[in-house]
Amino acid sequence: MERMMSASDMPWAANQPDNAGNQEHCVVVFSSEYQLNDATCDLLRRFVCQALGENVALGRPAWMSTNRGAPPSHGTDGLLVEAVRTSALFETKEQLWTVDLGMQHQVIGFLYAAPMAENKVHKRNTKVYVSSEPLPNDSDVLCRHLTVRLLLEWMARYYACDFPVQGRYLHVTRKAGLRVVMSELMVFGHPIYES
Repeated sequence: MERMMSASDMPWAANQPDNAGNQEHCVVVFSSEYQLNDATCDLLRRFVCQALGENVALGRPAWMSTNRGAPPSHGTDGLLVEAVRTSALFETKEQLWTVDLGMQHQVIGFLYAAPMAENKVHKRNTKVYVSSEPLPNDSDVLCRHLTVRLLLEWMARYYACDFPVQGRYLHVTRKAGLRVVMSELMVFGHPIYES
């Protein structure tokens, strides 16, 4: 039996997204190949909706290893206005952006939104961990390793964790020399109440 593919697992078609003519601001699925393509938004098309639940990172404190641009907390303010980015590409250490969810959560996924002013946001080699500690350590659990090439400006994409993970802190990391860039990161999951 073939496994059903979720939208967060669909790859971009070859050479996509390309924002041809600076006119392609919607996404369609090539049904026969199950690949994504950016397209114009002027035609009526079928659509898919997915209820993700409450954004448990909304308004929560955030910090980053280096900063160039808006304060780290703008990545959890619910607005898509300002870009949050780690510093220069010449950093010699891993780049990190962290959000404190306030209490233990079972995290099921996150929505990564690209900022308006960036032509392309490369997410290759981005790893998202969940942990019980404010700084990354060996006990962190990988939620998702993003190997997708990029997002165009103003695009957002939901990524399910490879499996539900528990923790209070969510860490977005990229290896040295690669920046973390986003407009907003929404985190979805459920609080774990201790009895």
